[in-house]
Formats: sequence, structure tokens, C-alpha cells
Amino acid sequence: VLCSGAGLVHIMTEKSVKEIVLNNLPEATVSDYDELDNDALLKKIGDADCVVLGCGLTQGDRAKELLEFFMTNCPKPLVLDADGLNILAANLDLLSKRKRDGFATILTPHPGEFKRLFPGENWEDTETCKKLASQYGCILIAKNARTIVTDGNRVMINSSGSDALATAGSGDILAGILGAFSCVCKDKFFAAYYAVYLHGLAGEYAAANKSNFSVTATDILDGICGVIKEVM
Repeated sequence: VLCSGAGLVHIMTEKSVKEIVLNNLPEATVSDYDELDNDALLKKIGDADCVVLGCGLTQGDRAKELLEFFMTNCPKPLVLDADGLNILAANLDLLSKRKRDGFATILTPHPGEFKRLFPGENWEDTETCKKLASQYGCILIAKNARTIVTDGNRVMINSSGSDALATAGSGDILAGILGAFSCVCKDKFFAAYYAVYLHGLAGEYAAANKSNFSVTATDILDGICGVIKEVM
């Protein structure tokens, strides 16, 4: 998120890893889940321009409570990834409620998560993705070699990227870029597409300096800085 232009990041995480996060990312502020009651969470939401939920969340009872709370009470753009999507799959009514409330939601499923969210639907079919985004009032990023980005009206197929992106942690980096871009771009559809495109370029940049088989998520993260420097 910080590498993509966010000025301030607050991280919520498990108490057991709070100190590890603080030591490895001193630029961010960090709290654990149990430090914040609902009033404190509402204040954090009020202070934020965007919320990213799901990376490293797990699927325990507290994680489910947090997902429901943010889905219901966060009027800011909400990016859902990883376990956020897995928990949501059991309660898509929360997504329908955000649509009724007019809250922006960005979903980032890979094929496995897509199947859990939308059983029987084809993640590779543009019209299917468009239909689902319209039905649930969200921006849907169906991640694959040919990533589809749609808000139910507009559709873009991403042209950047390589096999290097198929590495653990790559999706978490995309979620962070989405969060940063959603803070500054009024049109969340274009924020989503630009984030996907930059993520792909960062993968290409990393692969050019190593190889598709050797790239790690950290290399992609470093690639973001290199790509932004080149294009700006």
C-alpha cells in the first residue's frame, strides 16, 4: 500500500504477530484485533479513505465478526481478498446489503475463491463476470492469466503480467495497490483496472531482473517502485 502512494497505513492483525509487523514495517501504525471495540473500529473507519480486509485474516469467529462489521458499517471503499472472500462466500447477503447502501466493494478472487463465492459460474467468461458484478453491485476482479475487471457495466481485460505473478503473496500485493489507488481515484472501476495493470507490470519488471520461476512477492513489491519510477 505504501509503495503505491498511500500516505498513512493502519494495520489490524493478530496479537501474536503485532510486534513482528511493527518491527518489519515501522512506517505503519499497528493494533491487534482485541484492542479495538466497535466504537474504536468506527473511528478508524471514519479516519480512513479505504479499507482492505482479508489478507492474513484467517476464518475464525473473530474474523467472521470483523468481516460482518466492516461489510455493514464501512461506507468507504472496501477491498476484499483471501479469507475475506472465503468468509463472504457463506453470506453473500452482506454484499447485497452494501449494494443497497451504495457502498463500493471490490472483490479480488482467484479461480478457487471465485468458485466458492459463485458456485457453478465461469470465472473465465466476461459476460458471467459482468452479470455477477451487476447483481451484487461490486467491482469484480477475476484473477487469472487473463484477468477480468468489471463493475457490471464496463469491462476491461488486463494485458500486463506474466507467470511470475503466480507466487505466494502476489495477491496480497495487488490488494494493497487497490487500497492505495482507491484512496485517490474517484472512479473505483478505473482504480481497480490501473491497480491490476500496475501489478502486472511489476511482475514483468521483477521477472526481467530474475526469471519467471524465481520471482517472489518481495520482488514484485520492489518492482512496483521500479515501474512507478519509469512511468512517472
